[in-house]
Amino acid sequence: MIASFSLCALILSAAVVQPATLPASGKQETIIRIDAPGMYRITARSDFGTACAVVDHFRGPFAHSGVVGKTNCELDLLLDQGSYKLRLESPKKAKGQVRVEARPFREIASPAKRLDSGRSAEALLRPAEQASWWIHQSKRQQVTLTVIGRTAGVVRLWKDGKWVEDIQTSRRDLSPKPGQPMHHWTLSGMLEAGDYLLTAYGAEARRWTKGKPTDQLYVAHGFAEGHPDRVQGFVLPAWGWMAIRVPARQKMAAFLSADRAPVGGDLVVDLMTLFDHPGARLGSRSASCRIKPKALIPECSVLSYKKERHVIMLSGPPGSTPRWSAVRRWWTVFTPARAVPLLSPPRRRVATGFQPTTCPSMRTSRPWPACWGPPIGCATPRPWKM
Repeated sequence: MIASFSLCALILSAAVVQPATLPASGKQETIIRIDAPGMYRITARSDFGTACAVVDHFRGPFAHSGVVGKTNCELDLLLDQGSYKLRLESPKKAKGQVRVEARPFREIASPAKRLDSGRSAEALLRPAEQASWWIHQSKRQQVTLTVIGRTAGVVRLWKDGKWVEDIQTSRRDLSPKPGQPMHHWTLSGMLEAGDYLLTAYGAEARRWTKGKPTDQLYVAHGFAEGHPDRVQGFVLPAWGWMAIRVPARQKMAAFLSADRAPVGGDLVVDLMTLFDHPGARLGSRSASCRIKPKALIPECSVLSYKKERHVIMLSGPPGSTPRWSAVRRWWTVFTPARAVPLLSPPRRRVATGFQPTTCPSMRTSRPWPACWGPPIGCATPRPWKM
């Protein structure tokens, strides 16, 4: 049922331009008729440079592209069914023709596959293409979806593949290495029971100033479970980001370490709150730390003050090999300053619950009372029992 609907939608997506060829001089107009909602690439090309503006009945002109006499029109737009006017402007004394085209994006995954909770998928998403996955909700619950890619400039969630769902959507820049920006999308919120089509569109591709651009796309539904022993090593993928759900609901401390300092950028760990009743919705950042490229000791730590579920997010140069470990905090921290760095002396006496120890090779000249616990690298924290 889902697969057949996806295939039908692809067949019905079409656009008609009347007329498709116009004189490449002065101001001209043509009509574009869209038969089905979707993402379309609209182009108007001439030998002298033609600018364009897309107009509909209610909004008037709402999208512009090209510079008269310099560059041609090229737009990627999410359009509803209906008719649109395309206004064109070329140099007044120019000769020749303007060729206008409107084409729907090509679906690279037909029929679309199902993406279950806790799973992820990868694909190659080139400009003017789209990739879709079905999300099935058996009951009303929270959901978090992640999409990362250089070319994934537009992302939408469609209810039953027909209607855009109103869900909190945020986009930020993710740069695994300097000069290599990517789109990083997070869709998070409550969804009713039913089927939803998650679609990433190859539009607004980010320009790289270093290295060879990649069209790799990463999509995740929720978060993978971390190792039950709470100690795990990783190799950061080509997009330089990954997220792991901590198995237990605890006040906790998380430690990040690496065999050597990262090359080409910081290695960052973010400790995020996770609301999981029901489902899994990402909350606010609880703490964050980073390892600099020239760090002599490639380690850092984050601390949580609430008994809740957490997601550990790692980002940094692709190919980095970080390790994380998590331990339970046994006691509450009593201090006027809520965020006390784990490696700095607190304002009051703090009991963190770590093994009291002495470290013969202390990397600091100041006293280090046993009740504060050891510095990282001096002793392994004692794991908690479940």
